Amino acid sequence: MNNDFSTFTFNATNDPPYFTWFETSFQHYIFRLGHDGKIRVKRMDGHGNWFTPWAVPANICDVTSLCGSNSVCSSNSNPPCSCPTGSSPSNDTNWRTEDWAEGCTALSSQARRSSSKNSGVAIGVGAGAGVVLLLLAGVAAFVIVRRRRKAKRVSSSDDNFVNGELAHFTFKQLHAATDGFRKQLGSGGFGEVFKGSIQGEAVAVKRLMRFDDKQFRAEVSTIGTIQHINLVRLRGFCADGALQRLLVYEFVERGSLDRSLFNRDAENSIVLSWSQRFRIALGTAKGLAYLHEECRDRIIHCDIKPENILLDAEMKPKVADFGLAKLMGREFSRVVTSMRGTRGYLAPEWLSNMPITAKADVYSYGMTLLEIISGRRNMNVQSNRTFYPFSAAQKVRNGEFAKLPDDRLEEWDEDELRRAAKTAIWCVQDDEINRPSMKTVVQMLEGSATDFPDPVIPSSFEIWLEIKEESG
Repeated sequence: MNNDFSTFTFNATNDPPYFTWFETSFQHYIFRLGHDGKIRVKRMDGHGNWFTPWAVPANICDVTSLCGSNSVCSSNSNPPCSCPTGSSPSNDTNWRTEDWAEGCTALSSQARRSSSKNSGVAIGVGAGAGVVLLLLAGVAAFVIVRRRRKAKRVSSSDDNFVNGELAHFTFKQLHAATDGFRKQLGSGGFGEVFKGSIQGEAVAVKRLMRFDDKQFRAEVSTIGTIQHINLVRLRGFCADGALQRLLVYEFVERGSLDRSLFNRDAENSIVLSWSQRFRIALGTAKGLAYLHEECRDRIIHCDIKPENILLDAEMKPKVADFGLAKLMGREFSRVVTSMRGTRGYLAPEWLSNMPITAKADVYSYGMTLLEIISGRRNMNVQSNRTFYPFSAAQKVRNGEFAKLPDDRLEEWDEDELRRAAKTAIWCVQDDEINRPSMKTVVQMLEGSATDFPDPVIPSSFEIWLEIKEESG
């Protein structure tokens, strides 16, 4: 165990084993656990001489089961253990090597010795040694923490979770935490999500239906290190047996964006203001830009839509389910195309079986941005005839930006509306080369992009409309 202030090592080759602790202040300690179960600490003074400042326990007879049963212990004797009159050591060989754990046996009953209270003695000595080792580790940890505080090196509790690693839960723990998976928050192609509570903290537990088990743990560990204000944080996971695969996320209070965006007839439904919508669009773009360009390993979300954008208590967006495409493996494309509601967000390269890049997320984001602006689905899934993005692209081309916002809005920022609408159409271009990166999308929304021409209507929009008109 090393840090900037001390070195703490364990020497297991010596008999008996011992710990050494060397501090940069030129103080050298040796922690030695003797055969008698007593630990002695030796310290070197400035002249190279060793002395013993303390030993535990102070009275050697306080060592648990040191002398064994039916024996007498005296701290003033050497050796400290002896057999009373009329008895003798149960094991003469061990007794001569100062191993008194088997105790003494009366001379008249040696043949009837029970090999079973011996087992208990061995367990007692082992437990005592374990306690002493824990004591050593505690002393070392205390000193390290104390010296780090002196150096004013206080780490933030937000930098890690469960000692810097994801928590590993058992299925039984998560079953109890979710009250038997009773309160469902949502479902999708990846699985079902349930609300739970762990140590008083609300969590969302996703139970995966499909997964590629080969790299599950490695990929989960990678995702668990990612932290961004606009990304839902992964708290832990479960990988019990061959089938139980669950992910534990932070709980986001207001749920998914689609509930606030499209539920016009729902009781107590709210209308998102323009400022809220623009902040949601910008925050989502920043979260995706982080996944694409700032992570050590680029992560492509592959399923951006309002259902996967969660809102916290302050209406700030958090992208959920990022990285699950990689966890699911090559079969993910089949999952996506079968998911209800996802059809309207798929980039053309998905359908043409071309390689998928981060620009596929850009396309899905563009479709989502149009929905944030208008408050309506980009496609009527039931009739399969209404395709709002085409009419939106026409309005952008004609400069009719005021016709784009949700009809429930009474006011909006015209400059923000213009930037958002043009950005959305650029994102949904047919050729991924013509789509901006998510980093550029953030700049376009913020108004810092230098080259921001008017977008063209994607040809696939017109072809799609012509096919629908011909089909009647």
